[in-house]
Amino acid sequence: MCWPIRGDSPPMQFRQEHLIISRLCMEMARWFGKGTYANDERRTEKCEYAQIISALMIGHIEERPFCSSKLATYLDMPRSSVTRKLAKLVKEGIVKRNGRHFYLVPAAIDNDLWSRNIIALVRAVKRAARAMAH
Repeated sequence: MCWPIRGDSPPMQFRQEHLIISRLCMEMARWFGKGTYANDERRTEKCEYAQIISALMIGHIEERPFCSSKLATYLDMPRSSVTRKLAKLVKEGIVKRNGRHFYLVPAAIDNDLWSRNIIALVRAVKRAARAMAH
């Protein structure tokens, strides 16, 4: 069922919060897409890659790298899909594999494009925080 008339959508608990978080998630997905697939016109289709990169970023920052099975469980994705996508990210030089674990390649994420996008993302997070405070 769809609600084509503005204001005719069903009631939702925490409606404003859902809206803010959903917009933030979209901005984050765009940020990862632009940072990783800057020359790919289909980057908006790369949501699963953005999720994988986000999870690897968490592992990278926390110094707790993921293996493919833990990553698949964490992301609630089929392991075969995660393994296939990780292989592509390794081939593209964004991720490296060391034994069973996968790591982000610092040079792939430490560049001007990612820096500009992280600044935009920080602004988006601050906007979301201000909106949630109201």
